[in-house]
Amino acid sequence: MKIYPIKVVPTVTEQPWGAGRLFSLYGRGEEGKRVGETTELSPALRVAAGDFQGLTVSQLVSRYGEEFTGGEQKGLPYQIRLMDTMHRTPAQIYPDEREAKGMRGHYELAAVLRAEVNAGLYAGLRKGVTKEEYVELASEGKLSHAMYFLPAVRGDVFFLPGGLPVAVGGGITLMTVSGGSDERYPAEGNDAEKNYSYLEKDLRAMKFVGQSEQDFFGKVRRFSYGPLNAEEITLEGRWEGVTEDKLVVLFFAEGEGVLEAGDEKTAFVPGDVFLIPAEAAHFRMEGNALAYLFR
Repeated sequence: MKIYPIKVVPTVTEQPWGAGRLFSLYGRGEEGKRVGETTELSPALRVAAGDFQGLTVSQLVSRYGEEFTGGEQKGLPYQIRLMDTMHRTPAQIYPDEREAKGMRGHYELAAVLRAEVNAGLYAGLRKGVTKEEYVELASEGKLSHAMYFLPAVRGDVFFLPGGLPVAVGGGITLMTVSGGSDERYPAEGNDAEKNYSYLEKDLRAMKFVGQSEQDFFGKVRRFSYGPLNAEEITLEGRWEGVTEDKLVVLFFAEGEGVLEAGDEKTAFVPGDVFLIPAEAAHFRMEGNALAYLFR
C-alpha cells in the first residue's frame, strides 16, 4: 500500500453541555456553537487527503489488511473522541464484559487536555449506596451525589473500565480512547432501574501515576490498559519512531511541526490525527509539540 501520514476527517456533535473550546483549541465545529464531542477516529471516518482521500478507515482495513493494521490486529481496535464541557454531563454506563453481548467489555483511557480549577470526573458508585437510593437519584438527574469525584488537572490520565457510571464535570477538555464494546447506556433518567444491572458495584476508576522519562528524542510517558498501549510524547526537536508491526495513531494536542512516513512529509497543527500504516516500519516527527501515540 501507499505509505504516507494518513489524516482523517473528524465528525462534530453539538451537546447542551458543550462549550466552545474545541473550536478555539482545535478548530472543531463553528464559533459560538456548543460543540460537546467530536469523533476523531472510528471505522466510519474518511481520509482527508492523498491517495486514499475519501476512503473510510474501515475500507482501508478491508483493502489492505495486515499491511495497514499489522499482524496482531484484524481491524481498528479502538476509537478516539474529544470532549469539552461547560457543565456536568449526564452519567452514562458502558457495559462490562458480561453484558457486552459477546463482545469484549468496554475500556477507556481519558487524558485531561485542560481543566479549570476544582474540575473533575465522576466515576463509580460510592460504597453503601442502595439500589433504591441509586434509582431515586438517577431518576432526578442527581446521580453524581452518589458517585466518587476525581479531581482532574491538565496531564492526568484515567482508566475507566466497563461497569462504571461515568460523568464529566464542567470545565474539562478530554481526549478519550475507548475499545471493546462501544454500547452506551444512560445511567440517569427513566431507564435508571433497568440500567442498574450494568453496574459493577465495587469497581473503581484508576488514575495513572508516572513520571516522564527522557530519552534520546524527548520526554515520554508510557501507559497501557488491556490491549491498548499509549505514549505521551513531549516533542523537542526530532523524533524517530517505529511501528512495531502495528497501526500507529498520532493525536497532536499542542504545538506544530512536520510528520514524515514513507517518502512524504506533512505539517501538523493542534487537533490533527494521523494514521501510520504498520507497513511503514518507521516514521519521523519534527517540531515542538505534545503528542499522544497509540498502537
